[in-house]
This record gives sequence, structure tokens and C-alpha cells, in this order.
Amino acid sequence: MRLRAVALQRSTQSGRAAVVAALVVALTLVLDGATVAAADPDVSSDSAGRQGAPAFVDLVASGPEEVFLLREDGLHVDEGTFRGVVGFTDAVGFAGATDLALVRADDDVLLSLPGEQAVQRYDPVLGAQRRWDLGAGTCPTRAADLGSAMLLVSRCEADQVAGLVLLDRDSGQVTPLAGAWTDPELVPDAVDAAVVHVVETAAGAGRAVRYRLGEQDGLLVELARRDVPGQVVEAVGDAAQGGRLQIVTRGPDAVLTLDARTLEQVARTAVPDVHGVAADGDLTVVAHGDSATLMAPGYRAPLHLPRPGGAERLATVVRGGSLYQALLDAPNDALWVERSTARFGSQVRLSSSLVGPYTSPEWGRPVTFDVGLNSLSLERTVEVYARSEGVRRLLGTVEVPPGRAGHLTTRLRGATDVEAVYTGGAHSEPSRAELAVPSLRAALSTRLSGHVGRRGRTYLYRVGSVAVTHTRVGPARDGRCVRHQAQYFDRGLWETFSRTTCLRTNARGVATSRLGSNESYLGHRIRIQIEVGSDRVTQGNGLVRHLRYLPARPR
Repeated sequence: MRLRAVALQRSTQSGRAAVVAALVVALTLVLDGATVAAADPDVSSDSAGRQGAPAFVDLVASGPEEVFLLREDGLHVDEGTFRGVVGFTDAVGFAGATDLALVRADDDVLLSLPGEQAVQRYDPVLGAQRRWDLGAGTCPTRAADLGSAMLLVSRCEADQVAGLVLLDRDSGQVTPLAGAWTDPELVPDAVDAAVVHVVETAAGAGRAVRYRLGEQDGLLVELARRDVPGQVVEAVGDAAQGGRLQIVTRGPDAVLTLDARTLEQVARTAVPDVHGVAADGDLTVVAHGDSATLMAPGYRAPLHLPRPGGAERLATVVRGGSLYQALLDAPNDALWVERSTARFGSQVRLSSSLVGPYTSPEWGRPVTFDVGLNSLSLERTVEVYARSEGVRRLLGTVEVPPGRAGHLTTRLRGATDVEAVYTGGAHSEPSRAELAVPSLRAALSTRLSGHVGRRGRTYLYRVGSVAVTHTRVGPARDGRCVRHQAQYFDRGLWETFSRTTCLRTNARGVATSRLGSNESYLGHRIRIQIEVGSDRVTQGNGLVRHLRYLPARPR
């Protein structure tokens, strides 16, 4: 397994300086006895000649092609010319906005405009869309999309406690909610569009509350709450493991991972001087001091995120397989955003105890394939295909648990190439594995009749009786050659004393032979060997049945 580091470069255009940054992962992974180390790319920077920029406010990204930067002079939108560094438009308006929030349905953004007592929706293609004027005294500073409504934080003065306000998107009706909050963060649930988490950032004693928008009355219903020790610095949600809530706290310095549904603590990671967290599925980036740490389930490694010219990191966002940094070169008052990508290597494995150099599955019998996946991703679905005579068909899908194998049982009808395909995840590379099944053994079963009983695997016959052997071969067809031979055990060897000619199967694949007996059979171990030759569909196969003879009944 590997983690590939990708160097980033900002081109020099119109007097702008070249800024080169990199996502360098100092990492060694040990999996299945193999050690793979990631190489560090070269890193350099040039901070001369940057243009001044107004102060940073917020950064959101809905994917590689949708990046929004909010400054004091207004909203800046990625021009879609991303070449390692976002190329932003000039401000499109909305100076004085204090918050950006994504609209789930179509990746538009909501801008909170407290000075104008309004909330504005903006489409990166169509421009400004609907605006909601809320009325005096609302002063929305933050917003969260809940589908049919929006939840807003209302605070008009910096030293004033905040309130929560519901805005009906269709009617524009504003409903103030009871309760007071200290500078709350709004974190929409990553799984349920009608659920939001309100996380208070009060020093010393924060709280997190999970709410659902009621279907009947359109008001918030509390689902769960939890006290948070320390001062909350940042809170984010992601869809990993059915929904998680990541909360950064100071005093103690830590990252809390909560189950978003119950707000029960899943993990607590102590991180000195922590000041930010970004999460997306299986990848979490924790910013602390002058560096950052990449975390995934069961895995943790340092990230070296260079800051050319002593730049200050203002925000880190992880979305859709990319990591975005808002950086400020304070001496030159220059602000820019860089994107990097981190991809985990993956390895899928495919095997079966019935497939190997000296063994083959039987025709028509179930075959179990074992599927393994070395990947840090939480997206662990592997598709298994069969390819025979130029036709590829899906056998099924396997959810491979971390650290264990998944299993798929199927039936094969001929020589087949079996293929396991892992398409990858937001941060993990695809992988595939093949297992050739060059041939199947003929399915062979037999039934003996005329015996008087069984002792374990041995059939018991009376002397003078006839042992009738019925052999079935699959796939069934008329005329296949089956041979039977009878042997007895003498002085450590099996000696053949009776052998049939080629017995031809009927249309049902059945051939029959008869073995008579006499007094000489008493006391001897006897067996019947059954063999079928290869044909164009299957290899030959064989099996053995053991017999023992009892004295004839007195007349």
C-alpha cells in the first residue's frame, strides 16, 4: 500500500509570482510483510510580487470544480482553471458577508449578510439567485440548509448572546427559537438533510445538540445533546461510518469524534496546539501549530504542508478527494488558496481453496472465493466478475471488512477467469486481481445397491450377492466413458481382480456395472475404483467405494 504525494504549482501570469507547494507525506506503511515508503517531492517557493488582498473570512468547497472564497470585499469564485492553485474571479459582490454554507441539492452557496438583515443564495453559473430579507434585528451571521428551511444564527452585536432563527425557504417566514447561545457553529448532518448540529463555542463549557426539522410544524425537535469540555474551536461533520461529528477543543487540546446520531464519543485524540479540522469520508486532516496530521481509521501520519514565505494557514477544507488551504502571507498581505490531493494505494486479493496447481473445482458444485482488500478507505465494496468464452458477467459484490476477508460463493460451468475489481474511493486508488480457473473436474457421484448395511464408509454385502454400482457424471450427456475396477488389499498393496471395459453414460449421465462375489471374498478388504476421462468441458475425476463381505445366510 502506498500514499502518493502530488506536488502543486502556481503558474506565473500577469506579474504574479510562482508559488510552489506540496502535500508531502512522511509515511511508511507495513502491510502483509511488505514495506512501502513514499518519496518526498521537491519543495520551493517565491513570495515576491504578490498583490495585496482584503482579509480572509471563509472558504468552502463542494468538489474540485466548485470552490468559494469569502473575503471582506465579497465572494470570490473559482474560475474553473484550477492548475494546483485556485484561479478566483474578482469579487462578485456581497461585501460584509460573514459566512458561507453549501446548499445540498445543487452545490450553490448561502451567504449570511448581517448588515443587510438578509440571506443570499448564489449559483456559480447563474449568479445571484433568491434573496431573503429577514427584517430588522435578525442580523444573520451563519446559515445551515435544511431542505425546506434554513437555520440561522442571529446576533447583531459582538458582545451579545446569539439566538437561533428558522427561515421557511418558500414563504420567507422567520421564526425565532427559544434559548441563548454563545457564538454557535451550525454543522449540517452529513447523512440526513433535515438534521443539523448546533455546537456552542463558549470557553470552558461547550455543548453540542442534534436537531431535526419537524415534518408537521416545521420546528426543530431535539434528538440528542452532549456537553463538550474545553472551548470549541471548530466543528465539522462527515458521512463516514454512518455519520460522524468532529469537534476541535482547546483546554484540553483535542479532537473529539462523536457518533453524529447519538453524540456518544467514539474517539478522543489529544493534539497539542490544535486549531482546525477538516473531514471527508475516510480522510481527516487536523491542523495544529505549524503542521498538520492526516488521520484515517487505524492510521495516523504527519502531513507537511509548507507555507511559502512564512504564510499563515487560515483554513483547511477536505472535499471530494482534494485538500484546500487558504494561506495568508502576512508581510505582503497576500492571500491565496492551494489545492492538493492525497491518494491511498489499495490492493485487492482473490483466492479460493479449491483453485490451485493441484486442485480444481467440480463442475456444478459451489465454489467460495475469498476477497481481501488492503485499503484505508471506508468504501470497501469489491465487484467479482466471471469471464468465459469472451463474455463477462457479474457474479456479485462483496463488502470486505477491514482486516478480514469477504466471501462470495457461486457455481462455475466451465473454464473461467474470475476478476475482483475495487473501483476506489474518494481518497483511495482502484485495484483489481484475477484468478484463472483453467478447468473443472467432472462432477462424479455414485450409488451402490444390493448391500445389507453400512459400517461407516464401508458397504456390507453377503457372499453370493451382486454389488451394483450406479455412477452419475456431470455435465450429463450421452456416451461419456466411465471405467470401474475392483481391487482387494493384500500385503500392503491393492491388487486389481476385475475391470470393466468402457461403460457409456446414458442421456442422464449415468453408467452402471455389476460385481458378483464368492467365498474367496470373505475376510478381504475390497474397493471399487470409478474413473471418468476428460472431455472438452471438464477434466477427468475419480472416486472410491469400499466393500466388505459377510458369510452367506444359511439356507
